[in-house]
Amino acid sequence: MNNIQQFKKYSKNQTHKSTVSGGIAITLQDESGLTLGTLWAYWQNQKQGPEETLLADIRKIAATASVAIKNAQRFQEACQLADLDPLTNLYNHRFFHETLERETARAQRYARNLALVIFDIDDFKKINDGIGHLAGDAVLARTASCVQTVVRSSDTASRVGGDEFAVILPESSLTDAENFYRRLHRALEDSQVGQTQVKLSVGIAQLRPDDKSESFYKRADMALYEAKRRGKNQAVAARSTEESLPPGPSEKPNKVTGFH
Repeated sequence: MNNIQQFKKYSKNQTHKSTVSGGIAITLQDESGLTLGTLWAYWQNQKQGPEETLLADIRKIAATASVAIKNAQRFQEACQLADLDPLTNLYNHRFFHETLERETARAQRYARNLALVIFDIDDFKKINDGIGHLAGDAVLARTASCVQTVVRSSDTASRVGGDEFAVILPESSLTDAENFYRRLHRALEDSQVGQTQVKLSVGIAQLRPDDKSESFYKRADMALYEAKRRGKNQAVAARSTEESLPPGPSEKPNKVTGFH
């Protein structure tokens, strides 16, 4: 806030009553000297600038504005941190369910498509027990990084449990969600932590006309457990009719099967 520039500026149109004849620019800074912005104050039709008392008042306004801006930034940062999982930098459990409820209501109101993908890391406990919790954290972080490379800006990717993740896909059908899974599967194939190749069990659902956010989530979650029951390392979609696609855990990428 010490960087003060005072200047005079004469308008080309001297006959205009609102001619700006001068002004003052005060750099707004926080306590560490970081620039937050600039406060500009102008005066009109004065050959000389305002009195020192008025300039002092402007400086006080600038000081107050600096504090207010910094507090607003800190509040915004705190809100963002409250919504994020610190390990993966994905959204957390609370934010996910709030968003799912909101997106479900929006999709139902306007008859729009909405898809949900829930997945967890196969045999994650063995990873923790076998190579340690730090390596387990690295696997979680790498999985989240792969998720971030394949989601759209409109999608909401979250860590909803220990090794469980979920992605809300607005304006998306079951086919779109299956394609998302295939992109994620390929990204994980190209990435591993040490000697650990990350494999996923995945449940997929598309919103139905009678769904609430709870039933929508439950159907995707049931599909996830069905994927585990069928041998893991695959995706199962909650459908109204059974499909004949085989689970095929060795296929690249794995095919998506359906169940009631």
